[in-house]
Amino acid sequence: MREGLRARHGHKIWLLLGGVLMLFANGRWLVWPAAWLAPVFMIRYFRHAEGRWRPFLWGGAALWVAGLVSWFGLIPFPLPIFFVIATQGAILGLLPFALDRFTHNRRRGLLQTLVFPLSSVSMAFLGSLRSETTWGAVGYTQASVLPLVQLASVTGIWGLTFVVTWFASWANEAWEDWEDGRRLRPLQFAYPVLLVLVLTGGQLRLSFAESAAAPVKVASVTPPDILDHLTPEDLVLFQRFFMKQDVDTDRLHAVRAKLEATYPELFRLTRREARRGAEIVFWPEASVVAFGAARQEELLQQMRALARDEEIYLGASLALVPDSTRELNENKVVLIDPEGQLVGTYYKTRLVPHVEEPFTRGGDGSIGTVDTPYGPLATVICYDLDNPRFIAQLGGRDVALLFAPSGDWPAIKHLHAAMARFRAVELGVSLVRPANHGLTQIVDTRGRAMATMDHYATEDRVLTASVATAVNQTPYARWGDAFAWLCVGAWLPIVLLSSLVLRRRQVELGATV
Repeated sequence: MREGLRARHGHKIWLLLGGVLMLFANGRWLVWPAAWLAPVFMIRYFRHAEGRWRPFLWGGAALWVAGLVSWFGLIPFPLPIFFVIATQGAILGLLPFALDRFTHNRRRGLLQTLVFPLSSVSMAFLGSLRSETTWGAVGYTQASVLPLVQLASVTGIWGLTFVVTWFASWANEAWEDWEDGRRLRPLQFAYPVLLVLVLTGGQLRLSFAESAAAPVKVASVTPPDILDHLTPEDLVLFQRFFMKQDVDTDRLHAVRAKLEATYPELFRLTRREARRGAEIVFWPEASVVAFGAARQEELLQQMRALARDEEIYLGASLALVPDSTRELNENKVVLIDPEGQLVGTYYKTRLVPHVEEPFTRGGDGSIGTVDTPYGPLATVICYDLDNPRFIAQLGGRDVALLFAPSGDWPAIKHLHAAMARFRAVELGVSLVRPANHGLTQIVDTRGRAMATMDHYATEDRVLTASVATAVNQTPYARWGDAFAWLCVGAWLPIVLLSSLVLRRRQVELGATV
């Protein structure tokens, strides 16, 4: 009787373990080993739970709850939209487990262990094509494992997703062989050998010096925190005005005056860093807000004079909020050279849905470069950086430095900064990411943070570093998402082949009974 109870209810232990580990496998409380272990126990549950639909109801519920809890507060959308996103994520996350269950048998081969990783990569990659963002991708969970991160220089984040999820199906096969008293077969060593090769190659890449190049001193200068100058009522008023709603004009003028009172300090800090040797100075996203086109022109003239007087390249992040509620806002960066000439303007292209998209003019989808004595410079803004396919257009263009002015909030500051480091590895480019209300970081081509500043841990929010401007072309820069498309192409044939093998073995077993 005890054995019967264990057989009927033992699988619930795996669901409990997998569900708990899922809370730490991504999102708010990320612990990178949990991303490896959680799917091991979830696969175990799905394979051995009884019933046709019950495993998917309980397993899907566990994935949905884990997603709700671990991502709550990290996605800045209204609650109903957040619930929809969590539900979609749970469904996409459930499909690889379902396909693994359907193709599972106790005499699995190497080919069948590929069902789960190929399905995981394909679902995540195809989902990113629709949403145009890669938030929640499994590859990002390994940001602190630098030897593994180097794989992104070849495959993008999708290679890391493949390696992590393949471990789950491989571990379950080894687990079942141990239960059945079978030895590991030679082909089962394919995964450990692959993992060793990936980690060894990554460590070698970290050990080899980057191409030699003269460094340039770069400074990130963050303006005074508007939260110290605006009341909650002021912030609500400004948000309503940004969202094209009618507001009290007198109160709006008062909010505008408070914002503009912070600009002299931003200019002063920029001038100070230039005199300390900074050759390029960048500001975080929307450091200066211009109320109306006339005021924007006045501010541009002041910025040009600042760059000319201090003989620096100035990346001035500027937001335009037109006087008319019928005109769209602008979120852009203007690059000014040491002669005070405007040499580049970039408009944020990937606008945050529901928050920016309805109210802001987007860019044309192209990332321009500006030639400088330090090499070609490129600029994107915040959410642009979360779409590797968008950034990949810079591949083959010998960009020396990539700047990404950003704006975050406390809940996402570590996760968003970790995501950004992958773009440096993928393209082999040094990255400078000034972040208001987040982690400002300067990253080398291997994804190592050369300098980091927490907005909430200092009052003098300035970060400087000497940055190498070497061009280190990577396979990913040339091939883009070729590995992800290869996974998509192999996914369905392998699922079908595994299903046919399973059916044939079931028929053979029935014939011998």
